[in-house]
Amino acid sequence: MKNIIKVLIAAAALLPVSAHADGIVGGDGHYYHIVWHKTPSLYLTETTSGVLQVEDQSNTARQYWQFEATGNEHCYYIKNAVTGRYIEACKTAKDNTYNIGTTTTPVEYYVCPEPAFDGAYRFTSTNCANYSDTSKTPVGLNKSGSTSYIITWDAGLSNTGSFWDVLPTEFDYDIEGAQAQSQHSDYARSAQIYFMPCGSHYSSYLVRKLHVGGEALKELDYPCTTWSGSSKKSGTPVTNTWWTIFTTDKAQVTRGSELQIDITLGKAVTEGYLAQLCFDWDRDGVFEDVKTIDNPLSKTLAYTVSVPADAKEGQSRMRFRLTDNGLTDPDDEVSAGQILDCIIETAAPVELSAERDLTVCVNDPNRGTAVSDCDATAEAGTHVTATATPLGNARFLCWLEGRKVVSTTAVYEFDFVRPTHLKAMFSVNTVAPSDGIHDVTAEADGQPYETPLYYDLSGRLVSAPVKGETYIRKDSNMTGTIVIF
Repeated sequence: MKNIIKVLIAAAALLPVSAHADGIVGGDGHYYHIVWHKTPSLYLTETTSGVLQVEDQSNTARQYWQFEATGNEHCYYIKNAVTGRYIEACKTAKDNTYNIGTTTTPVEYYVCPEPAFDGAYRFTSTNCANYSDTSKTPVGLNKSGSTSYIITWDAGLSNTGSFWDVLPTEFDYDIEGAQAQSQHSDYARSAQIYFMPCGSHYSSYLVRKLHVGGEALKELDYPCTTWSGSSKKSGTPVTNTWWTIFTTDKAQVTRGSELQIDITLGKAVTEGYLAQLCFDWDRDGVFEDVKTIDNPLSKTLAYTVSVPADAKEGQSRMRFRLTDNGLTDPDDEVSAGQILDCIIETAAPVELSAERDLTVCVNDPNRGTAVSDCDATAEAGTHVTATATPLGNARFLCWLEGRKVVSTTAVYEFDFVRPTHLKAMFSVNTVAPSDGIHDVTAEADGQPYETPLYYDLSGRLVSAPVKGETYIRKDSNMTGTIVIF
């Protein structure tokens, strides 16, 4: 049987279980459901992202509210008894684009029964004009007509959607059941399935750059480093969502090593935000290692992380989490922030004297060649020079390691510290190789033909014709003329 947390309220302290009570009892020991007067089966709920919406009744949902008297007539702070957070203020004018949520700061609300609605209540924060006079149509909490969210809207005598019933209840929140809904099953752990949280983002705070360095065998850059000429640049990520998984690059680390994580945001966050780095070193889909980043109000964040000596080898995730909703679990939703997942590959520690693999190759042998001055296996610390040489009229473009550009110079020098596999990238070589394929040697208008181009029979340019195959040859000084050979 589930362990249900219950606080039984003495009968003498309870108001009649009715939506039409004349008043509200505030303070500890008194709990209420707030239901939409228009459809009493819909209960005001604080979601895991801290946003308010209406849902069906459930004792695993955050639907338990308390009213703390402020000292002003009919005025209260409205607190969620599960999270301890308060309903935030209404907008001062009706606004169907902003969903009302909760905050850590108490906000005073005018809460008084309205006889015209059979004693149902209107909820208007006292920062709004005419908050105590329903006849003047102040704004108040309203269920959005098109969604289940709560917005600021007119709360006059003709606005049924802005009135609520307040029902006394026991605090029978099922914390074990609520946790079970968000727990990973044995299968999810064995399959390394990660939760994908929901939430909302604020574009000003989105990560502009994240770098994993320190003692990493292979550093990670988000977004991937790009090149402009001979200069290294970082692009600007563009995202319209609160959750991103970055797979274009990954960090390679070793057990027992120390990592330096550097993060740059679009702007410095304001007070009330939580910034976390979360790791799944045992590769079961659960982020057990959670670090709170120091100085979260800065635009630039930094943290030093030690890779556990017993971390499992293979790929897992690192999660950066930024939110202002007070929720601290790595799988919780975020509000006005972001979740960024990156790939971490953990390996066993490597001795500095160990020999490592080193390979160089090209994207097309008919476009260029690539060599290094080092053997295929070499000791860590060896200085390596890799040289790329284009063929014909091809141009050298860059050196790639995986999908990452590491150099745009044909001669690339680096210190060999880990297994490295380089690929030299060249543009198309349109100069036909000398392989015995018949060439037309006649002249056009007394001028020798320029370098011919070869196409296959579907019209695609061929960089390296193969002897014995059929091609279309075009000479650039014979516009419109083709020779089939």
